[in-house]
Amino acid sequence: RTFSSQTFDPSTARDVFRISTLDYGEAIIMPALTQMVRQQAPHVGLEVQHREAYSISEILSGEADIAIGVMPRGPTEGCVLQELITDRYVCVMCSSHPLADKELTIDSYLAYDHSILVSNTNVNIPIETSLSVLGLKRNILRRSCHFLASLFSLRGTMMLQTSVQRLAELVNEGQDLVIKELPFEVPPIQVYLTWHMRNNDDPAHRWLREQMLIAANSLSQPQAEIQQLRQRHRQR
Repeated sequence: RTFSSQTFDPSTARDVFRISTLDYGEAIIMPALTQMVRQQAPHVGLEVQHREAYSISEILSGEADIAIGVMPRGPTEGCVLQELITDRYVCVMCSSHPLADKELTIDSYLAYDHSILVSNTNVNIPIETSLSVLGLKRNILRRSCHFLASLFSLRGTMMLQTSVQRLAELVNEGQDLVIKELPFEVPPIQVYLTWHMRNNDDPAHRWLREQMLIAANSLSQPQAEIQQLRQRHRQR
């Protein structure tokens, strides 16, 4: 990078950018980003790498150029974080579920088995934290590290899954699922871009970051609702 050109022309560039993310980032951000890159930089490639939740080891080691995900846990020295999008949790179930046409209460939420998302780091997820504050605990039947597949596999089951709204709405198109508001408060989710300072002033890397921010801004989101949730959380 030290001896690379100080300019970047996307129309002629042949860079390959390595993006570290879970399937959430690939499903939500990559479609718009891929289309934008193809239009502006026809010879540029995008390589999506698997990311461990809460980890940026691939950024620190240089194996990836940029990461999409929640705030990392652990050392971030030498890295830059920039908020990309905000999301929130909702409850998802099959349309044949007994609760599909009923109001979701805390009692009914706890009465059924749950499918949850976990990572190899086995960290606590926000749902368990919010429930523990209320002195409550849900019955976990299935654990999965796949955002998308776990939602698809709810069909025909009696399980509930608390998932992020953007992904639930995406999967729900053409699927036999129902999305409901949670009967308790959970803080909204901030999704970040993370990169190493070694790439901060690189023209090619800066161009990629700009495209990712534009792609994120092109997404529709319930801004007012999200802001209200964030404000309520700050006041607690």
